[in-house]
Amino acid sequence: MPARECRPQARSQATPTTSADLPSPDPAGVAVSIVVPVRNEAENIAPLIAEIAAALDGRWAHEIIYVDDGSTDATAERLAAVRQQRGNLRQIRHATSSGQSAAVRSGVRAAAGAIVATLDGDGQNNPSFLPDLIAAIENLNAEIEEVEGIVNGRARSGPSRKKPPAKRKPPRKKKMAAKKKAATKK
Repeated sequence: MPARECRPQARSQATPTTSADLPSPDPAGVAVSIVVPVRNEAENIAPLIAEIAAALDGRWAHEIIYVDDGSTDATAERLAAVRQQRGNLRQIRHATSSGQSAAVRSGVRAAAGAIVATLDGDGQNNPSFLPDLIAAIENLNAEIEEVEGIVNGRARSGPSRKKPPAKRKPPRKKKMAAKKKAATKK
């Protein structure tokens, strides 16, 4: 399939990108997106994809988005070769190197999953930690939804949130005057 030009909006200068695998996977079928920015990491492509697959396959519907940030080695070719075997692998290419932050931004913007995680393309981050991270995010989301439901339910049908007026103590001056009066009577 021919590559399509994608131009992300940026504050300063847009990074011209191409996506070699459009159309994207069905967003409804993707729960988790893993974004991997790379530049001249051809040798790390297959091992890192295998580690991500070992951590996530069979647990979550996921996509792996590699953002090639202007590589001059065989990174693009290695990604194309692996993509033929893995339908959930997507590739975005920056025409020139724009830096890791721009690559992460391009990948996150292209992500279809509700949960997005990033990994360095050099293997510095261990993909085996992804299941715990994703589970923690899902549990947190479930807790937030539960609390949100409780709060919203009370706000609509529960008692008023206004506090009853506090009992007032007599002013201090009256107490002092009462003590002086009692002392003078003695």
